[in-house]
Amino acid sequence: MIKLLIKIAIPIIIGILIYNYFFGTSEEKETSKIVFQKTKDLTVSVYDMLKSEKDKFDEGKYDKAIDKLNDVLNAAKSNEGQYSGQQKDELKNLEKEKKQLQDEINQTKKLSKDEADKKSESLDKKLLDLVDRAGKLFGDTEK
Repeated sequence: MIKLLIKIAIPIIIGILIYNYFFGTSEEKETSKIVFQKTKDLTVSVYDMLKSEKDKFDEGKYDKAIDKLNDVLNAAKSNEGQYSGQQKDELKNLEKEKKQLQDEINQTKKLSKDEADKKSESLDKKLLDLVDRAGKLFGDTEK
C-alpha cells in the first residue's frame, strides 16, 4: 500500500514542480527553482561522497587495518609453538584469507566508483571478521 502511494505521489510531485516551474506564478516558479537547486545539490553531494570512497581505496583505506592484522598474525606466529594443531591450522587459514583479502583490495582499486563502493561493504566485513578471528586466536594463546 505504501509502495503504491509512493509510486503515485512521486510522479505527481514532479509533475506539479515542472508545471509550476514553467506555468506557475512568480512565487511558485521561485519555489520550484529552489527545490530543483536543492535536488541538484543533493545529487552532487552523493556523487562527491561516492568519489571520495573510491579515492579512499586508491589512497590505501585498508592499508592501516591490514598492517594491524599483520601485526596480530606475526605475534601469533611468534607463539606458534604454544598452539594445538587446530590453532596452527586456523593461523594458516587466517594468513591465506588475509592474502585473498589483499588481492580483492588491489582488484577493487581498478573498479569504477560505484562498483568499488559496493565492494567496500563486503571488504569491511571480511576484514573485521579476520581481525576478530585473529584476535581470538591470539587471545587464546595468552591465557
